[in-house]
Amino acid sequence: MFNKRIPKSSHQQRFKKEAPDSKEELFIDLDEKHHLEKVFKANSIFEKLIPTARERAEQGLPSMRHVKEHGYSICSQFGDVSIQDQDQEYYHLSLMVGLGVDIFSTKEGHLHPARITLVTTQLKYLFHQKVKPEGHILNYHQDLTGLDSHAMSDVTCTRQEMVKKLVKLISTSTIMFSFDPAEHLHLMKVVHFRIIDLRMLFEKDLELGLEIDRMSLVRRYLPDEFVSQSEAIQAIALALRYYSAYQWRCNVAKNQNVPLYPMLPAHMIEEDSIASKQRLITTIHRILAWKYRAYYIRPPTPVLIGPMVIRVHVKKWGQLRRIVDFIADLSAHIRQVLHIKLEGDDHHEEFRLISLPISMKSKAQMKGFFCYIHFEDEERARIAVEYFDGGKTIQGELVRYKCEVYDDTRAIPKQGSLMFRSAPKQSKQESVAQENHRMELRKSYDIISRAESTKRLD
Repeated sequence: MFNKRIPKSSHQQRFKKEAPDSKEELFIDLDEKHHLEKVFKANSIFEKLIPTARERAEQGLPSMRHVKEHGYSICSQFGDVSIQDQDQEYYHLSLMVGLGVDIFSTKEGHLHPARITLVTTQLKYLFHQKVKPEGHILNYHQDLTGLDSHAMSDVTCTRQEMVKKLVKLISTSTIMFSFDPAEHLHLMKVVHFRIIDLRMLFEKDLELGLEIDRMSLVRRYLPDEFVSQSEAIQAIALALRYYSAYQWRCNVAKNQNVPLYPMLPAHMIEEDSIASKQRLITTIHRILAWKYRAYYIRPPTPVLIGPMVIRVHVKKWGQLRRIVDFIADLSAHIRQVLHIKLEGDDHHEEFRLISLPISMKSKAQMKGFFCYIHFEDEERARIAVEYFDGGKTIQGELVRYKCEVYDDTRAIPKQGSLMFRSAPKQSKQESVAQENHRMELRKSYDIISRAESTKRLD
């Protein structure tokens, strides 16, 4: 179904200017070369999976010919958008987005985009726009789009207006993920060279006799709550799951220390120079995420919970300033209590995974963050709780943290507090319809699971 790819030897090849109609000539800017190198390194395996000119032609993706002959639009240049906010680039890293296009069928015999959605790697909506229909709608496909004539009655944004907004939000360096790139780009009338077909990432499943359509992949690789989410969220979540699996394998098999999620390097700075608590929260959070990048997980990975998981509350100013040192000394403290001696220069951590969900005071203001730390056994978790709860005296000031074992007897945090925070509100009618659709999908999934179990037993 998909052609075998020839891996590129280095991401630096992308700075070569090739023949006309190549993706390289559209976003090269030598002044941004250093930043591009960091971004390409963060993109990791995805840089090798971007389709070449020949593959774009085979897949039917739009090219510069469509811009010249059919009036297609192309995205903004790299420096215009993606680095305008240096403080936010580490968090949103909108150089990767999931693309979703809801589709109507018209009486004139063609398809029309009903709603365009872009979602960042933080599972937040970057763009969510309904499009005014052109012509007469034959089928709203309400079971898939959740839209009907009433929902579209007050839409005034035309396809041309939608495209103008969309191309300003992403750059020519952005990697887009879609379940059907050719159809989606042609429907939007947009040319974008750095777009990856999600089905190509899981083509190995075909060799195992597994389906690689959208819902099959979502049910197989994502938590249950993603079944009812939009296509764009499912796309970026599957891309992140693939990225995490690839990076984890590099860490285990090749003894590397690469992040499990796309992120740019963070460097230690003097916290005393930070006057804003909001900036302190984002800075410390970024430092911890990068320092423990080989252990750090976040959605779509499920929340850490169990008797071997502790939760540390990091909200006060003094706690924020000292948490990096506290976690850095945690493994040494556990080894000292358990009388464990390391051989050679092995300085591995005594915990397995770490998660750092942000705690919000309001929609626009952060309160702090939590540290969920997963250990090998309950004894290590108990020692860690005593370590954080007892605290330390640093420069004459006692710094302590509220800390507890986060087992299944405690209330599980709402998923909305950790993911999908900026998802648009849905009407009750849409929520009920989606819930009914989700229940039907679960029943189908249970039947398939039982059938597969029966086959394995046979």
